[in-house]
Amino acid sequence: AIALFIAGLGGAAVWVPAPGIGASLVGPERGGLAFGLVGSGIGMGIVVAGPLTNAVREVTNDDGAWRPVYGIQAGVAAVVLVALLLVLRAGPKTSDGTTKVSINVIKSVPGWQLLITAFAVFGVAYSLYFYFLVAQLRETGWSPSASSWIFTLVGLASVCGGLIFCRLSDRYPRPKVMAAGYVLLAAAPILTLVGSTVSVSTAAIAFGLCVSGTPTTMGAMLADHLSGRALGAGFGTLTLAFGIAQLAGPPFAGIVGEATGSFALPFLLASAIAGVGVLVSVILGRSVRVVVV
Repeated sequence: AIALFIAGLGGAAVWVPAPGIGASLVGPERGGLAFGLVGSGIGMGIVVAGPLTNAVREVTNDDGAWRPVYGIQAGVAAVVLVALLLVLRAGPKTSDGTTKVSINVIKSVPGWQLLITAFAVFGVAYSLYFYFLVAQLRETGWSPSASSWIFTLVGLASVCGGLIFCRLSDRYPRPKVMAAGYVLLAAAPILTLVGSTVSVSTAAIAFGLCVSGTPTTMGAMLADHLSGRALGAGFGTLTLAFGIAQLAGPPFAGIVGEATGSFALPFLLASAIAGVGVLVSVILGRSVRVVVV
């Protein structure tokens, strides 16, 4: 539990400021592209994790091996940390000589309440589905290696999702692009429950596209109105809502899974909640003026 908590803190410390740094370098007209490129890195990590896990388990002849995988990942993280320390430099300070930005800066973004609601909805639906995807596949007869390859497919799609959605959000109204992401999120659990190779693969692609594309679009909306450290603070507020919302999904899905031997009900609930995300996106689009370049 402590290790997972530390991993969560570390992930947040990377994910929250990184898109803002990228967006601040290119300006609002390319904010979506910057968020998409940064977000695609997560997908690349997922792509590597699946084959790496399978390779380690084949070498050790242990389908449940995980410690060597974690060790390799820790080594990669250490190398990246050293590289960052060598390359990165402190950014400029604000005009008053400080570097502090209030988290309330997000209130300057039109429709900020709806944006936070949308990300919270995304967090609940995400946690009901993604955390139990492999468990559901295993319950329905999928082998560990096949389940890992589906996980890899999610990663491949998420690499593309960030790039695709960033281009779409720079070209079309961002709330409409958000709504499209929620449609994909709603479809993924239902397709998974169908259980065929084609439907599960399609679900993995749909989920991968939305899991990187939807946050990318939300971040680009922030970049329309915020920049620099203010953008990082605003995105941090969204991420906080996302993280808190994720606390609701796993306990419910776990209890239902233990009682029924299936995650069908949590998956259907995830689809329904994603439908709420579509509605929130539509309302957001009607209530604010969206910058489209």
